[in-house]
Amino acid sequence: MPPAHHQALRSVACIEALKGMIVLIAGFGLLSFLNRDNELYAEQIIRQLHLNPEHYYPQIFINAMARLEDSDLWSLAGMAAIYATVRLVEAFGLGYQRRWAEWLAALSGGQSPLKPAIIL
Repeated sequence: MPPAHHQALRSVACIEALKGMIVLIAGFGLLSFLNRDNELYAEQIIRQLHLNPEHYYPQIFINAMARLEDSDLWSLAGMAAIYATVRLVEAFGLGYQRRWAEWLAALSGGQSPLKPAIIL
């Protein structure tokens, strides 16, 4: 395998690992809202951003947080865990130059690994 290809795989592996870790942290962050007054937290976030909670778009966010139930949070955190697992497995495989990881990266990126990308 050419050194440039190896370096490209390492770069992609680092990006995928970073994406996986960010989503994993966000998933754990969602679990911090379990059994809490989410509407109150939403209003605090809106005020921290110096937005008016009475305006249309901040009100949409506040209403969505008010309707959020614990089962929704568990579902979102579970989906985040699955996504993070796929990204971290892909990063591991790319880091160790596994062919299956290249296929996984191609499938998740929507491009065939047999035809190189044309970057303009």
